[in-house]
Parts: sequence; C-alpha cells; structure tokens
Amino acid sequence: VQLLRALAGEEDMSFRAAVLLALTCGLRLGEVGGLRFEDVDFAKGTIDISRARKYTPEEGNFIGDPKTEESNRLISLPVALLVLLSETRKYQQEVATILGDRWRGDGTIVCSWDGSPLHHDTPSKQWRKFADHNGFPNVRFHDLRHTHASLLLANNVDAVAVASRLGHSDAETTLREYAHAL
Repeated sequence: VQLLRALAGEEDMSFRAAVLLALTCGLRLGEVGGLRFEDVDFAKGTIDISRARKYTPEEGNFIGDPKTEESNRLISLPVALLVLLSETRKYQQEVATILGDRWRGDGTIVCSWDGSPLHHDTPSKQWRKFADHNGFPNVRFHDLRHTHASLLLANNVDAVAVASRLGHSDAETTLREYAHAL
C-alpha cells in the first residue's frame, strides 16, 4: 500500500507503467522495456510478451527475444493497469503533438520524455532512486517480479499457472524460487 501510494504521486507516466507492469504482471526488466502499445489488447485485457529490450557492449541496446521460449506468453491484465496504460498512451500522444517532428516515439510503452527508447537498465536505476526516497532501500526492481509471484502463491494460485504467467519452463522452477511464499 505504501508503494502504491508513493507511486501515485510519481509524475513520470512511463516509470509508473514500468513499475506496475513488473509488480502486477511479474515481468522481467527487459520484458517491460520491450513492450509496445500494439502488444496490449485493451478489449481483451491482455498483453503479449514476445520481445525484450537487451544490451551487449558490441550491439548496445536492441530488441530481441525474451529470455526463454516459455517467456513468450499472453498475460491477463488487471483493469487498473489497463487504465494506466491507456492514460500513458494518451499522455504520449499529447506530448507527440506538442513536440511535432522532435517526437522520437515508436509505440514503446516505457520510454524517455521524447519517446526515444531508454537504455535497458534505466527503469532499474529510476527504481533505485524512487525506492530509496520512499523507504524501500533494499528492494530491487526485480523484487517487484518476486513480489508478484509470492502474492499469487500465497493466495493459493496454482504453481503451474504462476509458472506460465512468469514465463518459467515448469512449475518446479517456480516452486524452487518461491518456496518461501508457501
């Protein structure tokens, strides 16, 4: 609750979307960075995870496949997240109109102020500042994913369903990683 209250006051719509995608969907940092509005089916309330933002010193930032084949998945979204994503898209459209030909957006949900892609670990760095400032000094961006999985398991959601939502290859991986929640 403290996290959600602090996040509600965050002006950066892109950052809010990044945090809530990780927390409410269990997405990895790269998956969050690779999402585009075209991946969201607002009518069905789902998001298609089929790419990830990656980085290598040789190639720099690029969009590639998710971590594993199982990471390609369709995830149902909470209504509140659909609302936030809709607001984020509307905000980006308004900024694009103001910036005109200076807008660099390509439909990426989590992006910089001018729509240009962020470095792959920028949301994690933004999270670090936000977390430290708001009383979560030892919480990493990836812990949002862990929180999502732990909450599902603690509320008796089937381990196979949780594994599928997280993009794990099998429920054993999920149970090994999140046994503490049980």
